Amino acid sequence: MILRTSVIKFIVQHQRRLLITSGMILVIGFSTITAIALLIFLYGEQLREPLPSMNSADAIIVLGGGTYRNGRPNNAQLRRVRHAVILYKGGIAPYILCTGALDRPDYAKSEAQSCVDEATAQGVPMSAILREDLSTNTEQNLIEAKIVLTDHQLTTAVIVSDSFHLFRTERLVAHYGLFVTAYSPAQATQGALSFKEAVLSSYREVGAMLWDTIRILSGG
Repeated sequence: MILRTSVIKFIVQHQRRLLITSGMILVIGFSTITAIALLIFLYGEQLREPLPSMNSADAIIVLGGGTYRNGRPNNAQLRRVRHAVILYKGGIAPYILCTGALDRPDYAKSEAQSCVDEATAQGVPMSAILREDLSTNTEQNLIEAKIVLTDHQLTTAVIVSDSFHLFRTERLVAHYGLFVTAYSPAQATQGALSFKEAVLSSYREVGAMLWDTIRILSGG
């Protein structure tokens, strides 16, 4: 009781100082997160040019971007697959590797299936498409993609995703030992992201990077 009274008295006496200190901590924290998010975005943007060179890899890995409940690919998924198709038709690699499980159990298609459907609709033959339908996040995308490549005696890859996603992806690739010859953001051929999507996605990547670090360090 005495301790509680002392704490309350301290807070009342130093209320203004505590508010100022709390405000400074919030401003510094937000500024730091914003700076990291900006660096993440700019890192991916500088990979837009040049495009990977001809015959630079065994496969083009498309990281899952998401689908809607009815199985239709969302905008991120569409632009990633369409960019991968352009690279494939440009002779970058003989295979496209589609990744990603169902976003939710009640969804009509996995990310990999929506990737396959869009790629074939764009003229890629089924014989040139590999897939994995087990992964539910970026880390698992890469782990399962490596297994598929090994099963088909393929060793090198170009990774396709959005610009904001490539900073974290590159670090996960280094951790899991996948040999990547290039990272190619979909924005190189599909146009720039909207300001809103670029900002929100870059901020989300900061949290995702922290979560990846915790999971890796904990052995999860």
